[in-house]
Amino acid sequence: MPRDRRLLWTFPAAVCCARLKLRQCTLFLLFLLLLLPALLLLLWPLWTARPPCTLASCSCDTCVTDQGLYAWFDQRFNATVQPLLTSANANIPTDILLWWLRLQLKDPVPSPAHERLFQQAPKYRPDSRTNCRCHTCAVVGNSGNLVGSSYGQLIDSHRFVFRMNKAVTEGHEADVGRKTTHHLMYPESARSLEPGVRPVLVPFKPRDLQWMQPGTRARRDLRADWDKALVIHPGFMKYVHDAWSQGHGRYPSTGLLALVLALHLCDQVSHSAPAPPGPPGHHLPQEGAGLAPLD
Repeated sequence: MPRDRRLLWTFPAAVCCARLKLRQCTLFLLFLLLLLPALLLLLWPLWTARPPCTLASCSCDTCVTDQGLYAWFDQRFNATVQPLLTSANANIPTDILLWWLRLQLKDPVPSPAHERLFQQAPKYRPDSRTNCRCHTCAVVGNSGNLVGSSYGQLIDSHRFVFRMNKAVTEGHEADVGRKTTHHLMYPESARSLEPGVRPVLVPFKPRDLQWMQPGTRARRDLRADWDKALVIHPGFMKYVHDAWSQGHGRYPSTGLLALVLALHLCDQVSHSAPAPPGPPGHHLPQEGAGLAPLD
């Protein structure tokens, strides 16, 4: 022990010994020798312990951003990719813009008009992702595998519930739940939404971005909280196509985009449509880091 620390501890004892008799001083020193180790053993766990949420990427039992649980997931998931259009990423890189335009055009030519579409589109304001949170999300597909499942209450217990296209819950609440927080759609699959539900546009072509601008027919004919609208970033669509669907098809399905979007926005994700056996395509394995079937 350094000399200055020894002095720090021995000075009170020396003062005590100067004032007390030798026997009393000896008993006092023995008391200190016995008490200090006991106090150290008692307080050391409290001193070194940290909240569980600081030891992992979130406070859930398993987290989407946990590494090393599944190699296939780690190879595909890139937490740095921003899934939604924001003020910071509205200037689309040329290579991504070309890929996105080629979804519908054979030989596209990027123009300032395309750039303006993204500049005028609704923007997402990202929140600060902290370790001490556990945002659970459910992604509910439109297949019939939930009929008779009685999963409605379980689905509604999640903080966020993602649905897509023309999904309806009325009359099927016991199986699919009644709660929706995010609804992914594009013009051909759009429907009116309940108040409080965020419309999430999946733009497959430039006209889709024009479709949801103020004063358009969509705003007149469809009921939705358009002021809460979000837009999937074309770079995110390319990332899902390249990393998750492994380039199968021309573009990823709305269902796969919804699932990967939830993985990027949430800490733990449940999904209602397990992947059937067969060659890889739009579907994913049932298990993954922070990813689990509802049952």
